[in-house]
Amino acid sequence: MYKQFKKELENKKLELDLKDTETCDKLKRCWDIVDKQCNNYRKDNNKKIVTPVKAGGWRTVRIFVSSTFTDFYNEREILVKQVFPELREWCEARRIQLIDCDLRWGIPKDTTTGETIAVCLEELDVCYETNDGEPFFLNMTCDRYGWIPAEEDIPDDVKEKYDWVPDTSITFMEILHGALRKGNSNAVFFIRNNDFISQIPKDHLTRFKDIDTYSQEQLKILKAKLSEIFPTQVYCYDVKYKGVSDVEGKEMVIIEELEQFAGQVLDFFKSAIEQKYPAPELQNDIPIEELEKDHQWAFITERAESMIGREKEVELLLNFCKGDPCNIKQKTEKCQPFSRKSENWNLDESDNKLCVVEAKSGWGKTSLLAKVTAILVQEGFDVFYHFCGGTNLSRQSSNLIQRLLHYLDIPPKAKAEENEDETKPLDLLKDAFAEIRKSNRKMIIVFDAVNELTSMALNDHLSWLPPTTPCNVCCIVSCNQHAPSLARLAEHPCYWFQLADLGENNLKALAISYLGTFNKRLDEEQLDLLVNGTGVDNPLWIRLMCEELRVFGDFRNLTTKIRDLPKSLDELFSTIFTRLLAEDSTGCIKKTLCLIAISYCGLPLADIMKILGDVVKNEIILIPRLHWAQARRHLKPYIRTIGYPNDILTFSHEYLWKAVEKILLTNRTEVVKMHVSLADYFQNICENPELRSQCVPYHLQYGNLGQRLVDFLRTDVDAARLPDFIRSNYLQAFRCPNMAKSNLPNNKEVKFCAFCSSKRSKMKSGSFWTAKDSCIICGAHIWSRMDVPGRTCGFHGMGLPNTTKCFSCNNVIWENHQTSMMAVKGFLCKNCGFGVKGSMCSLLVPRN
Repeated sequence: MYKQFKKELENKKLELDLKDTETCDKLKRCWDIVDKQCNNYRKDNNKKIVTPVKAGGWRTVRIFVSSTFTDFYNEREILVKQVFPELREWCEARRIQLIDCDLRWGIPKDTTTGETIAVCLEELDVCYETNDGEPFFLNMTCDRYGWIPAEEDIPDDVKEKYDWVPDTSITFMEILHGALRKGNSNAVFFIRNNDFISQIPKDHLTRFKDIDTYSQEQLKILKAKLSEIFPTQVYCYDVKYKGVSDVEGKEMVIIEELEQFAGQVLDFFKSAIEQKYPAPELQNDIPIEELEKDHQWAFITERAESMIGREKEVELLLNFCKGDPCNIKQKTEKCQPFSRKSENWNLDESDNKLCVVEAKSGWGKTSLLAKVTAILVQEGFDVFYHFCGGTNLSRQSSNLIQRLLHYLDIPPKAKAEENEDETKPLDLLKDAFAEIRKSNRKMIIVFDAVNELTSMALNDHLSWLPPTTPCNVCCIVSCNQHAPSLARLAEHPCYWFQLADLGENNLKALAISYLGTFNKRLDEEQLDLLVNGTGVDNPLWIRLMCEELRVFGDFRNLTTKIRDLPKSLDELFSTIFTRLLAEDSTGCIKKTLCLIAISYCGLPLADIMKILGDVVKNEIILIPRLHWAQARRHLKPYIRTIGYPNDILTFSHEYLWKAVEKILLTNRTEVVKMHVSLADYFQNICENPELRSQCVPYHLQYGNLGQRLVDFLRTDVDAARLPDFIRSNYLQAFRCPNMAKSNLPNNKEVKFCAFCSSKRSKMKSGSFWTAKDSCIICGAHIWSRMDVPGRTCGFHGMGLPNTTKCFSCNNVIWENHQTSMMAVKGFLCKNCGFGVKGSMCSLLVPRN
């Protein structure tokens, strides 16, 4: 087709409504130059060998989006909000970082024409360099050729560097540089059918159609040329005109039926990326301890790379780790230790004090400690790190202790005995630190966000953390303003470092860095408005605002959008949730946010469509996969997947829990229903025993399902995995509140008949202990030194005179009878009988 057109040009027999020879000559000269350049470039185009990446490394894929701006607003919205987020997830699973280069906005308004041209083409150069000379390129074309700069607007260096073709548009030069000259196999072209343009109102028509003859004829030749050179890489698609709508205060033409377009873009780039960078083989034989360490390190690396500024704070903490804490304030006040008692540890006068880093949520303490940790590891220091929230197990104190014991290299024999007593792990830690003190091993220990540990509300919170460390060990602990955690950390003298706000310059640098990841830029006026006009004072806030700007489609109204941003973090979350819910026609986004917020540790990703679905007549109705895919794309900046052996979906930051609870979880009745829904899932559908043991009691408790909770704790084999003190804590809520002291009337001792006393306890599934040797409430083993006899109150002890009933089978036991002599008392364990609980009625009265 193109050859035929070119022949007609040469013979001056055009039937294309060209009335003047000048236009004809311009077209011929232009395409003669293009043909010559294509021939020359292809001769020299030797494809580069793909540079290998080390194991565990990441590649980067950059996709350059090329089109005229005003007529492809709808397509670019679909790309940014649907296609690229899904493609980004697909890439991340293959350890590929996806960057979409969409220059809708990002070029400062005071940029000259020459600079604008240079920015566009230089961005393509970066794509060339990143992807080994074969950039991933997406062009969209319809009835606009684009702006053709005047000869004098194009800098001489740009003309020379990019072999500028006279009388062509910037969009055309992008196509020429990104695809045509070298026959790029990673380029794709979408040509939109122009039938819908006839329905567009006249006052919007110029945004969709060039009326000059030269531009229209250029488009005809270009489309023919693309189809000739890239027969399998050109897609034609249809759309429908929907109407004109107000978008952020500006009238925009809305078109619909873009699903085919979105699917074809996604499929093309998945195929092209897979062909360019095949997925690496996965290793399945990695020990679980190493996997945990790798996940922790991946989390640290990600947070360290995202940190901007705080050079002084980094230097202070590095100096502390290297033995110079002089510039960090000391807290010397002494208080009565509650959980971190000195007598539990073999302390020495030469020991080092801990360094506590305190900061408000969202102020960047995790990124700061990640940066310090990464530097220390790179410099060859012996470092143990545990970042709570970095993996799905990292919030459990038991996981932290086991990792620390493994790192301190405890002998296998000692580890094997650690389950003999609940306090054994702490004894092992004490012995381990004593051995480290005797050795010459120098090490650094970093604990981040100890306020997120699941033990944060328990009496023994942070009991595993020694008051001081041996002189050859430095320890840094970070915490937000969680009062109980701060109180535990302040029980002994230590160095105390309070993180200040980030500062204007660093906040601006963070905004530039975040938006730069997506190839977007703000000018100085916009940066000033963003930082000084909103009152932002922390990294989380600035990132969330930048994400709102990133998905904002109308670059002409960007300054107004910045000016209208909320002036507090809570208001910003409200704005974000309003936008997300407005974009969610399925209700999936709200349900996901709410269920994560009320969950014990997040939602299992493998069953997410079951969790978000419904149960009808005992049958699980899964949500459509498309609904979840759409919700996940929208929620991508706010959620993350962590851990092993199961992927758990959770929030990307602790503050999101508070925001969702405050804004979306305001109806208590609905919250209870959500807990019931999750309890049903974990108890009846989930097959993971660890998750069942942790999550079922939690959701039954908050779902007000008392009887089901008691039955689960006493009869389900997975409930036996819970430590006895946790099982006891759950059951205490259902004890009869009446007193049952021996001096009160009608109360009676708990007894077992001779037959039941020798049977295995019914209070704990799988128990090997007999009823007489087990706690009558939680089933824990009874040690003689902690015996507390159980009693029932006057109400529950009523019966025939001189009788009592077997606590297990309810058979009558007569006093002053042979059967009474064979009856055995029932006892409470140290948890169920502690303090006033030992004087309470031992009967449980749960209600649903």
